[in-house]
Amino acid sequence: MNKLKVCLIVDNPLRDIDGLILLSWYLAQNNIEVFLVPMYVQVTDVMAIKPNLVLLNYIRPNNVYLAQKYKSNGINIAVLDAEGAPSKGSDKFVNRLVSNIESFDFLDLYFLWGVDQYKSFLKSKKIKKGALRITGCPRYDFCNSKFSKLLPNISDMGEYILINTNFPTVNPYFSNGFKNEKKVMMGVGEDSNIADQYIIDSKLAFFAIINLVKKISNKFHNINFVLRPHPFEDLKAYDQLKKIKNVFVRQERTSIEWIKSAKCLIHLNCSTSVEAALLGKNSISPTWLNTPLLNVFNANLISFQAKNENILIKMIGQVINGNELDGSQKIKKIQDKIIKKLLCE
Repeated sequence: MNKLKVCLIVDNPLRDIDGLILLSWYLAQNNIEVFLVPMYVQVTDVMAIKPNLVLLNYIRPNNVYLAQKYKSNGINIAVLDAEGAPSKGSDKFVNRLVSNIESFDFLDLYFLWGVDQYKSFLKSKKIKKGALRITGCPRYDFCNSKFSKLLPNISDMGEYILINTNFPTVNPYFSNGFKNEKKVMMGVGEDSNIADQYIIDSKLAFFAIINLVKKISNKFHNINFVLRPHPFEDLKAYDQLKKIKNVFVRQERTSIEWIKSAKCLIHLNCSTSVEAALLGKNSISPTWLNTPLLNVFNANLISFQAKNENILIKMIGQVINGNELDGSQKIKKIQDKIIKKLLCE
């Protein structure tokens, strides 16, 4: 009897590969042959393998033709969106998606990160109920104590505070600048004027974060700061920080590995605050640098919000000294509520 074949599309290996390998292992235990396929060469690979099912990393107007091509060749289509936690609201996420795609008739399965997204898809009535499955996202499995203990501790940094940045639009690694990034934004349904303003806001926040790192690393020179750019960001943009003795710009390893060994996480609009919450680590957001367009609502809501520089410095001091941050119990309740809605635990 021939094995069933499944192709898993890999968007960014640094972020996604561990979770997809874990998923592959489970599928292999059920006598399924699994192929990990890089996103940018997927057409030739998928058509050569001719699997029973392909698991796409997203569905947007710019890749519907691929899904339809696979479907017309007898391949079942499933989606597990790599950006599937709708941090700006599940209704907004789903409404934008369904309004930009005429029909989802080609879709066999759509895997959802949590109950809020499931409810939003049901309300839209664009994807048949039988195709929707709440499964969560496999990369978050490594936040579970069963698997997190398998991850190596980062021991070459000493005690450090992690700073995760999230500026792939204005500091892209995989494209030739923000003009191309604007085209990508518009390709998935974003308005041109909103895209322009988002780029302006992102630039200002990007430079503000660099200046902030300089200030806090000088203020707390007895602890290290690890700045980890988004996997889609260009490391070279942070070269000026490498001159600071207690600042290290690192992009290898997963965010979960870095958070696991950190004293705390500092971020602005980064969904890794969810990973921090799942791992029991504090995350702090310098919200005075934020704008309405940049704001990733849930990511900041589950974090301690520093409304100015002095408050941030106070929080960092409390973390370094091992003290509980003010309002910890309130934040924990918010985290539990939001994570339950966004993620399948």
